[in-house]
Amino acid sequence: MRQEYSLRVSRIKDSVEYSFSSGKHELEVAYRKRLTSNLKVIRFFLLQGLPFWGHDESSTSFNRGNFLELLKWYSSECPEVAAVVGMNAPGNNQTIFPKIQKKLVNACAVETTNAILADLGDRWFTLLLDEARDCSVKEQMAVVIRYVNKHGEVIERFMAVVHVATTTTACLKEAIDSLFAKYGLSVARLRDQRYNGASNMYREFNGLKSLTMKENPYVLYVHCFAHQLQLMVVAVAQANQYVCDFMWIVGSIVNTSASSCKRADKLRQLEHDRKVKLLERGEISSGRGLNQETSLARPGDTRWGSHHSTLCRFEQMWPFVIEVLQNLIDDGDRSSKGLSRTLVERMERSDERFKGISDLGALAKKMIETMKNRVFPLVYWMIELALLLPVATATVERLFSAMNIVKTDLRNRIGDEWINDSLVVYIEKDVFNTVDNEQILQRFQNTESQRI
Repeated sequence: MRQEYSLRVSRIKDSVEYSFSSGKHELEVAYRKRLTSNLKVIRFFLLQGLPFWGHDESSTSFNRGNFLELLKWYSSECPEVAAVVGMNAPGNNQTIFPKIQKKLVNACAVETTNAILADLGDRWFTLLLDEARDCSVKEQMAVVIRYVNKHGEVIERFMAVVHVATTTTACLKEAIDSLFAKYGLSVARLRDQRYNGASNMYREFNGLKSLTMKENPYVLYVHCFAHQLQLMVVAVAQANQYVCDFMWIVGSIVNTSASSCKRADKLRQLEHDRKVKLLERGEISSGRGLNQETSLARPGDTRWGSHHSTLCRFEQMWPFVIEVLQNLIDDGDRSSKGLSRTLVERMERSDERFKGISDLGALAKKMIETMKNRVFPLVYWMIELALLLPVATATVERLFSAMNIVKTDLRNRIGDEWINDSLVVYIEKDVFNTVDNEQILQRFQNTESQRI
């Protein structure tokens, strides 16, 4: 009797454990599908730089925000998703709350940054940074690194945007040191630093470049050539009375036409009629980038290319100015072109595969392809050091344009971590597309214990 009783108890126990294990497994599978579905929707919003949440996300709202509405549409098109989200998900495990979304977005950004750091490895790199004020009146510092990857390609990657309380040298240096410590970057591998011409950047004794050079004396510093060109054009415009008058006239036209919609429409219509007559007579041609409607901004002393763009659009009026600017640009590239020609001629003598190469970038790639970098390591290191020197910090300026897309006036309450994570994914789309969902979900699960 005791044996039969023990056997029954054992069978009942095994049956209960199996049922519990089976139910737990089903819950885990449903949770995994639900989380993956949310991640797919999040990836779409991050790549497009779109907002997640709406004004009213209650169940009675006709528009619950972009995230919930797209997830609803996704579930309606995919029965497998519909079985684990919405009403079919437990009330305490919907995985649609903002806290969960922020953690998933952070996991996306971290995995994207880790992929960039893995590509960088222990190579030399260049630091590019600049500051700008966003729509919520916060001073943001964008940080970019430039390096040559294992294929000999010059890569510039966005690392982070940091909110700095002030733009003093000490505050910027502290932010950079914190960023280097966070990502495991070493100042010893830094070979160049490129900033704008602000005094807190280039001061000889206590500027940001001086503090960095104290830690690593091999770090070069060159004032951004785009800023130098802008300052030169401004000086020429102020010294030449004809150019100065022209800039004043352009500014007056912009002020007059932009202050009234009727004036702008009238000016646009007059220009349209004039272009139509010229097209009918065959004096001009139409096409992409040819005689299309464009805007003319008011020239500014600190806005890149404003004077240069204005002069280029009136090239026929001042051809000598354009010629001077082109000569300056050519002079800036003359040293690197001369170096590349010399190296290519040397390589062509020993290998015909190097024929037709005209710049250092193509030469570096060809050396990697032919494994000449192992035969001539010192030559390749010299080429790599030359490629690390950027002409300008235009990449950082473009990041601020992207920040204006992600952080708009309607989204001006975005936190610092949220805007940084969103920008990393939005700007480095090509890297983010190489990160699969499994890596992101593992990162999300490891942040803290997630309750199923």
